[in-house]
Amino acid sequence: MNAYLHALKNYFNFSGRAGRREYWTFVLVNLLLGYVILFADRQTAIGDVPAALFLLLILIPTLAVSVRRLHDSDLSGWWVLLAAIPLVGPLVLIYFKCRAGNKMANRFGICPQC
Repeated sequence: MNAYLHALKNYFNFSGRAGRREYWTFVLVNLLLGYVILFADRQTAIGDVPAALFLLLILIPTLAVSVRRLHDSDLSGWWVLLAAIPLVGPLVLIYFKCRAGNKMANRFGICPQC
């Protein structure tokens, strides 16, 4: 849970590095929260307003932690734009985010796990 809170504390921080644990914990918790909110929306007559608000609230931290995760592999944050390429782009990004980061300091900072 500390990894999720660390990602939220760095809401607008697009510099530095994020380890695999921080990134994937953030993604998993957001998926679970999203499904809970969608389930609650379907059980009530509120509509999709809470789900839309949740998505808007996590948009910037999701981009920030994604950029920091790419920085961990010594890649520019601009690689996030690959997500705009249908099918191939997201698969390449998943590959980049799954592989281990550099154990040494790189141009984006020191190793977050070290």
